[in-house]
Amino acid sequence: MLKLTLWILLLNIVLSFSQVSAARYAIILQYHHVSHTTPKITSISPEQFKIHLEYLQQHNFTIWPLSKIVRYLKAGKTLPDKCVAITFDDAYRSIYSTAFPMLKEKNWPFTLFLNTDAVGKSGLNLTWDEIREMNASVAEIGNHSHTHAHLIRYQKNESLQQWRARVIHEIHNAQQVLDQQLNSENGLPPRLFAYPYGEYSIALYQIIKELGYAAVGQHSGPVTFTTPKELLPRFPMGGIYTSKTQFIEKLNTYPLPLENNEVIEPVVNLNNTVSPLLKLSIKPEFFNKEIKKQLQCYVSGQGKAVISWKDNTAFVQAQKKLSVGRNRYNCTAPVTINENGQNRNGFYWYSQLWIKRHNNGHWYRE
Repeated sequence: MLKLTLWILLLNIVLSFSQVSAARYAIILQYHHVSHTTPKITSISPEQFKIHLEYLQQHNFTIWPLSKIVRYLKAGKTLPDKCVAITFDDAYRSIYSTAFPMLKEKNWPFTLFLNTDAVGKSGLNLTWDEIREMNASVAEIGNHSHTHAHLIRYQKNESLQQWRARVIHEIHNAQQVLDQQLNSENGLPPRLFAYPYGEYSIALYQIIKELGYAAVGQHSGPVTFTTPKELLPRFPMGGIYTSKTQFIEKLNTYPLPLENNEVIEPVVNLNNTVSPLLKLSIKPEFFNKEIKKQLQCYVSGQGKAVISWKDNTAFVQAQKKLSVGRNRYNCTAPVTINENGQNRNGFYWYSQLWIKRHNNGHWYRE
């Protein structure tokens, strides 16, 4: 009886690992500019972008449009092995002039999130003719709001109801422009949204959910069936994160096996005198001494966070107060996954965004 129990336990662990290894997850990459002359923090050089694409091709990654990945995740359908979505934010012209020809040559789909008010405003921005050309080829177009505003912020003396109405108008306005310009009366299947600046709150998340969008942020990590479809993580590919080493590392990540993937309010309460506490409950079938020993979490601009454990739950907290602005806790643990009879070494990965205002409640400047 004891042997049978141990065999069943071992089988459950193997099956749980196979759920991760049988392509029940995908990687979403985020780009902005593909240029030498734009801000480095949000840019990748054309040469480095070409290296990214060549690596994906040489190592047999499957490139899907984000909408298709979302449909599969929602339906619980198995994804292809090594599935990747390529996305771009904002209406920058280098997407058309530099990235689009490279992707079109490979017949690889990509998703472009547009803040519609910027289209055609300067030589640095896309025109509608360029957007329509890409949309007719390998690009799908998503909603990035109309004005690229900080949507989580209230205006002076604005009530909750007024804020909601303004945010919904921002999103509806952008979608209406997209549908008109692209002749897509029925909208995108499904409608896609990218949070401006990657900023969200529980209240904004609820609006996106009510409006029926799948949405992406700028916190990092792979996506899986249990990831909220209105808050999908992406790996930013700009500035210091564009190196080939960093790129390969991000492609070899797996979702941290959590018992739940609840959406946590990222906006830090002004009354908090200490840094926020993050609780991560590892699924029992994955929890062991190794993951407890090897889980590491890092805080933006600080280094390692403090981790304490109670049973299979890790309690993660920054050692110092967070800086004003956007912060992240990035948690990883090394793992070997068996895929198609071959071992792949990589990292479990989970990221949590935190947003901190000044002590007087004023927002940081971008």
